[in-house]
Amino acid sequence: MFPIVSAASIAAKVTRDRRIRAWQFLEPNVKISSDGYGSGYPGDPSTKKFLVDSIDPVFGYSSLVRFSWKTADVLLEKSCVKAEWEELDAGAPSVKGWLISKPFFALQKDGKFPVIQFRVYATEQSLSMGKVVKVVDDFQLADAQELKVREYSNPDRKLMLNFTLPPATRRNGTLFLVFLYLPKDTPEDVDYRRAKWYVIQKAQVSAYREPERTFNLMTGEVKEKLPPVTHIRSVVNIMSFEDSPEISLRDAPEIQLFGDENGYYPMLYVADLLNREKDLVEVEI
Repeated sequence: MFPIVSAASIAAKVTRDRRIRAWQFLEPNVKISSDGYGSGYPGDPSTKKFLVDSIDPVFGYSSLVRFSWKTADVLLEKSCVKAEWEELDAGAPSVKGWLISKPFFALQKDGKFPVIQFRVYATEQSLSMGKVVKVVDDFQLADAQELKVREYSNPDRKLMLNFTLPPATRRNGTLFLVFLYLPKDTPEDVDYRRAKWYVIQKAQVSAYREPERTFNLMTGEVKEKLPPVTHIRSVVNIMSFEDSPEISLRDAPEIQLFGDENGYYPMLYVADLLNREKDLVEVEI
């Protein structure tokens, strides 16, 4: 394994050197010494000299340089344009105001949220909405609910999705579910984009797997070799906030929020990490 890794490293270095040897800089006034870029590592004297000489006092490094803490050390050693921030009074406007997003639907005294509409669409195409398969007009975000894609007899299951699979899905195709939060009492025939507000997420709930009868997990015995077929996730986990917090977009940039500068609508998140292989059900043609 080690010779292979070493060969790959050498090949990568040679390829990189060839690419940057005749690099055409978009930025003006980039200085390149006769020694060139060096090895590319900030500890290399030739590379460090290139970093120091080519840095612009206002715009920093060129697009060729990939930033790291080592390059930051070089940057700090270089004299650049000095910028100072004025101290703001306690009552003065702050940039923090637009970094904090407030909920439009706050948790009420009874521990509940204002009810909303919850819709689910099913489609075999990733760019299509498909057909409505579930509408809950009094959906309560504070209630823990599980979404089942097929009928179960367990009375604890809150939400069932009973629908006929699209023909393309049955023919070893794919299946997507589209989840929507909308204002309560939004007519079903109204396009969601015409609603006062909406929150939307899409998830692929199909996967290709070998039929279960082809192997035995306990013994590893292969019973019958069959090609992979479409399986459907019988359990889909969607989540929202259990509370209505004020969210700092600076501290949580990965959260996808729907709304505007005045606030955000209920968060809708498809929890793919909660998927379980045991919940995959083979599609029988």
